Amino acid sequence: MHKKLEKYFLIFQDANEKFDGNLIKDYLAHDVIYTSQHVLEDLVGKKKVLHYLVARYKYFELHKDNQKRTFEKAYATGGSQINEPCLILKVNNKKEAYIFFELNDNDQIQKIITLSIPFHSLKSVKRFRSEK
Repeated sequence: MHKKLEKYFLIFQDANEKFDGNLIKDYLAHDVIYTSQHVLEDLVGKKKVLHYLVARYKYFELHKDNQKRTFEKAYATGGSQINEPCLILKVNNKKEAYIFFELNDNDQIQKIITLSIPFHSLKSVKRFRSEK
């Protein structure tokens, strides 16, 4: 399962860097949930989540000169996601959030979880294990 998660994180990173949320759409479950500390309510359903991601990436593209977004690959070192791959989002070189995925039984992204803390339970890596 880690290989699949790592693949999806690479696609998610690519979608962010190309400002194209549609790159991730084929990997989202029809009942995907997007949850974040910065969103008032969870977004539920592929249509809502994809609309949100596409709009967010367009916003990021408009502000790319003021807000340089980059990602670090990482693995959780504690908590319920121990040894799970994730991405650390950096804005202007400052760690802002980290992103986890949960997959359903069909190996589709069932849940996108964006959290702001704690970064101490993550280990940054140059490459995911599947990239070696």
